[in-house]
Amino acid sequence: MLEKPTLLYDGDCGFCQFSINQLKKRDPKQQFDYIPAIAYPAITESQKSQSRREVILVHQNKSLGGADAALAVYCTLKPLSPLQVFRFPPGIWIARVIYRIVANNRLKISRILGIPTTCEIPKRN
Repeated sequence: MLEKPTLLYDGDCGFCQFSINQLKKRDPKQQFDYIPAIAYPAITESQKSQSRREVILVHQNKSLGGADAALAVYCTLKPLSPLQVFRFPPGIWIARVIYRIVANNRLKISRILGIPTTCEIPKRN
């Protein structure tokens, strides 16, 4: 039996948890597993670091991160979504910029939306 694709996320982040809960509501067939990165048994050190900045979609020894991962999951759950156009150039380039802006400002966005702000945004080196 093949493993389901797994979406890894920052389990300490209120914004991330809120976003994952929204995805789960759109996944009644449970096509994906949603696991806090720290609880994923096969996580690498690189993925641990990456998971503090963006979601990671892992499936069959391959992984996608950030906007690529988020769009892959969402567009699988909603195949007729107009967001499909953002999965390919030049749309994906725009999606990556927007994703990075949101990820870098998730604490502020959480406050505005009233989402628990339990995460700390990692500083860039």
